[in-house]
Amino acid sequence: MLDPDMKRASTRELLTLFARVLEHLRDREVVRSGNNPVADYCESLVVKALNLKRLGGSNKGCDAVDHLNGTRYEIKGRRITKHTPRHSSA
Repeated sequence: MLDPDMKRASTRELLTLFARVLEHLRDREVVRSGNNPVADYCESLVVKALNLKRLGGSNKGCDAVDHLNGTRYEIKGRRITKHTPRHSSA
């Protein structure tokens, strides 16, 4: 197992751990891709909170749909870190 603070872990060990974590999150249906997990996690939270049907694969401009009225949703999420500004100009 890795050192709890991970400072002594090699880059390879950290990337292996990251890949394993993503696979476990995928198995739990928290994320659905090997990409940035923040976007997938946000989708799963919104889908659950609003009782939506999550669309499979890649659908431009639409991640989920309300099965009762057909409203389509594009869900965006952003992770705030010490390396990213809290306010976006977009």
